Amino acid sequence: MKHRLALLTALACLLNSCLFTVPVFDKGFEKPDPSLAGVWVSAEALKDPRKAEFTVCTPMGDHLMIHHPAGPRSGDGGIYYEARQITLHGRQLLQLRLAATFKEGLPQPAEKTWTLLWIERKGNDSMDMRALKGEVGVNPDAASLRRLIEAGSDGWEARFGEPKRFERLPAPEKN
Repeated sequence: MKHRLALLTALACLLNSCLFTVPVFDKGFEKPDPSLAGVWVSAEALKDPRKAEFTVCTPMGDHLMIHHPAGPRSGDGGIYYEARQITLHGRQLLQLRLAATFKEGLPQPAEKTWTLLWIERKGNDSMDMRALKGEVGVNPDAASLRRLIEAGSDGWEARFGEPKRFERLPAPEKN
């Protein structure tokens, strides 16, 4: 469990995310945006993406499957997340659930496996991701957070961390 929590917090650390034992949302999901599919690398690592940690995002029916980190720096094989899309107040959110890790397998029901990402598209091949802040007292329990987010669009910057820019890697050229 300790190792799994360390793997789960890889994305949380990358994006400074708050984690819950239950989902924040249980309805209101929409079909995932197919333009999110692709291999995304943090903008700082674009000079040599072969050495970068990156994310692979694939549509799977009514949700996305996300593998992060992927690539040569993934260490223990990365983490697989199920992501469900919801739009509130004109803002696109992904609710993530830890699905599995290569090394630790499936999570236990009582583990903190849920979080939210706020996605801000910056054109077809660029996006900013903001995760829930993990600071004590900033984001209450999942049900309270849902009510606060549904109630209005004020305070999003206070609840979500700084944006981290990701760029889509171009598809390899075929000979």
